[in-house]
Amino acid sequence: MTDRELIALFGSESTGRTPEERARSSRRRFVRGQDALAEWSDGARGRVLTAWEALMDHGLDVLREANDSGSAIICDSHDTASLNLKDRRLALGLDLDYVANRARMNSADVRDAEESKRSVPIHRLERIARVLGLDEHRISRRDAGASTAELAVRLRTIGGKSSVLTPRAVLTLAEAHWVGRTQKRLEHWLGMEPTPPTFLPRPVYLDPDFPRYEQGYALADETRRALGLGGRSLTSSLRAICEDLLGIPVVQADLPKRIAGATISSAGVRILVVNTQGSNDNAWVRRSTYAHEIGHILWDLPTDLRDLRVDQYDDLDSRPDDLHDPVEQRANAFAVQFIAPQQEAVRVFNEAVGSQSAKLRAVMEHFGVSFTACRYQVWNGLNRWAPLESLTVESLRPPADAQAQESFTADYFPIDTPITRRGRFCRVVVAALDSELISMDTAAEYLCTTSADLRDALPDVRSLFQ
Repeated sequence: MTDRELIALFGSESTGRTPEERARSSRRRFVRGQDALAEWSDGARGRVLTAWEALMDHGLDVLREANDSGSAIICDSHDTASLNLKDRRLALGLDLDYVANRARMNSADVRDAEESKRSVPIHRLERIARVLGLDEHRISRRDAGASTAELAVRLRTIGGKSSVLTPRAVLTLAEAHWVGRTQKRLEHWLGMEPTPPTFLPRPVYLDPDFPRYEQGYALADETRRALGLGGRSLTSSLRAICEDLLGIPVVQADLPKRIAGATISSAGVRILVVNTQGSNDNAWVRRSTYAHEIGHILWDLPTDLRDLRVDQYDDLDSRPDDLHDPVEQRANAFAVQFIAPQQEAVRVFNEAVGSQSAKLRAVMEHFGVSFTACRYQVWNGLNRWAPLESLTVESLRPPADAQAQESFTADYFPIDTPITRRGRFCRVVVAALDSELISMDTAAEYLCTTSADLRDALPDVRSLFQ
């Protein structure tokens, strides 16, 4: 493109030789509605986009058309957005009221959005799209749900067969996948993507002479070596290891109390969901949940993950040889070995002073490992020298500082945003806002707040993530 063309699209203050460079430095704003994109002007109604967002979401040809003609059509048809929303809700097997509640709007508004009998504000369409796990940038295109269609079917299948996965939980997991995808997208734009070692998923051994727990142990040791962790205790939170070392998006969520966590693998992104309810209230149990899901994310084949794996506390508390699912057997063994390598756990136990209970507690505190995982690890490492039931401790709770480390942003947050949008997701959204890659309008919508409230809270948010 010529310099004149770039200036016409992105303004004279923009710099660079490519449309991407110009868009990053442009102060021009655009506005989109359900059907069209145009350059922003006073009084314009719709979603405000930065030049970068407009280019990334809609492409150079659309920006050219908007510049040449005053606006550009961005829909396949006027009712495409409505059909996408309704089709995805039905694919998930959900009543309209559930979606309305999750989207923080009334049922009549969602019904209007699905029926397309009158013009619906784009903010409303996008908000519904996000909670359904749709690509809201393409909500007016027929392919808005193509990349996540199989996940929707899987969510409906599990939700229909299991009383554990309630309609509310189905929506929570669909939204969690949107959060993870969006976080990865923003990280890529910002150059904030961690560069973890490469882990090639492997099939679970089905050879009865090679127990699955041994493979889980071996994979945990391999993961530790790749991350340079050796056999020492993990001083960082498991959340930080996921996000900062492994580049795995972590979504905290309120799920039914029997669910510990989940792994979602769809649209080329693997996401870890950890429940803040139930036994995960104990930070050491939550670490075990993190480690279990890390085992799935790093090492399971797509055919084993099947877009979604939902793990219950009962299964995570089971000994590997008590489980029937070989994938879960391996993940359980991986989790305990990743947090507390057996040889080191036995060493700490043997060197600790005091009663058997005190020695076991010493191992728990040294590694930040839950009682159940610790007991099995030491018991197996010392050749099951005593009845398992005789291994007890006086307290299962971690110290306050350990609890706070794993509960970061879950217990306190300066914005009244859903727990699924807290943590690193919020940090990345604010970084994208500060870099002027996304507009204040976009950032506020991503965090389910108003532009005014977000602007007031920005100093506290920035200080939280320093």
